[in-house]
Amino acid sequence: VFQSDIMEIQNALQNYYKQNNIYPVNLEELVPKYLRRLPSSTGTTITYQPLVNQTSFELCYEVEGSRQCKKPQNLYEKKSF
Repeated sequence: VFQSDIMEIQNALQNYYKQNNIYPVNLEELVPKYLRRLPSSTGTTITYQPLVNQTSFELCYEVEGSRQCKKPQNLYEKKSF
C-alpha cells in the first residue's frame, strides 16, 4: 500500500460521509461507488474501524512492522449548533 492508496481511501470515506452523514461499517461498502477497488499489496495490512456511532473512523496500515493511523479531519466531523 502506498500513501496514494491511503489518500484514495480517505477521500472515498469523506465522500461517503458527505452523502450518508455516517462512515461505512467496512471498506467494502465503498466499492464500486466511491472506489473502483480496494488496494492490496503483499506484506501490507489495512485496518478500518468506524468510531462513535459511525461519525468518525480510524484507518491504519502496517508496512514492514511500522504502523500508521489516520483519522478524519475536523472539517467532516459533525458539529452541533
